Formats: sequence, C-alpha cells, structure tokens
Amino acid sequence: LRISRSAFEQTAQRDPAALLSVCRVLVRRARVPREEKAAPLIGLVPVSPRAPTARTAEALAAAMSPAERVICIDAAMVAERLGLGAAAGERPHDLTQWLDLVARDHDQIILIADSGDTPWTRHCIRAADTIVMIASATDSAREITLPGRLRESAHGSYDRRELLIVHPDAV
Repeated sequence: LRISRSAFEQTAQRDPAALLSVCRVLVRRARVPREEKAAPLIGLVPVSPRAPTARTAEALAAAMSPAERVICIDAAMVAERLGLGAAAGERPHDLTQWLDLVARDHDQIILIADSGDTPWTRHCIRAADTIVMIASATDSAREITLPGRLRESAHGSYDRRELLIVHPDAV
C-alpha cells in the first residue's frame, strides 16, 4: 500500500481508530520472524446487484486449494467465531487478532465483503492486499456501484484492484 504523507495525516485525523489498528498490525508483523510470511488477503467486493460473490469465492478457493491452504471468510463466519459485533466494527482489535491467527494456518485468505457499504465491507477493503470487484454480466453498467472506500480511492490508492465480470454459467 502506498499513501502520501498528507493522505496518511488526513486519515489519522479523520479516523484515529484506523490509525491505531494500523499501528497494532505493524507492531505484530514486526514481531513475526522473516521466514513466516502472512497469508495474502484477497478481498472480493460485490459491485453489482446480482454479483455472485460467494460462488466466486468458492470457485477461487477450489482452484487454489489443491496446492494451498485457503479459507473464505465472510461476515457470518466472523459473527459465528467472534460474536455479532465483530463484523459490525465494534471490536476491530479482536477481529485483527483473529485474522492474524487464521493467517498462520493458511496460505491464502479470501475475504467476502457484504453487498453495500457495511463495516465488514469497509474492513475487507482496508485489509485486502488485492481487491477483486465482482460484477454480474447480467447487470447493466448503470447498476454498478462502488462501496464508499473504493469510491474515495478511485484515483490510485489501491495498486492491486481488479474487476471480474462473471457470466451466469461461469461459476
């Protein structure tokens, strides 16, 4: 992630909790021996009404899983493991800690964002190393909407952002 100094300072002033979360992650990662690499986080974000995000995640995990240990995480799994408030952004430290533990046992983590601009979707966008925006080929271009964090960063804050248009018979 590349961010200018002024953008970082503005974010820190606007959202101190986000800054605190970033600092915690940096401290934890600094403690991990160099040989231990954190599992890459792939964020799947639906951007059209009929985007088959869950099916796409399953197909992606199946394609990767013969060679790698892959886990798909959505808001329901977070709520099941950590309680309802964790996916709603009420306990970001617990969520970050749990994701770090999950990363130790997996080679890839696929974060499945909600439809719409929810706290879980914002977390997925913020945490992902690569963001894959999922759209259905049956939806018109007018129906495509970007969650707030993606709209705010439309001018280059994410170097690793892809659009996947899924056809009905593809997954």
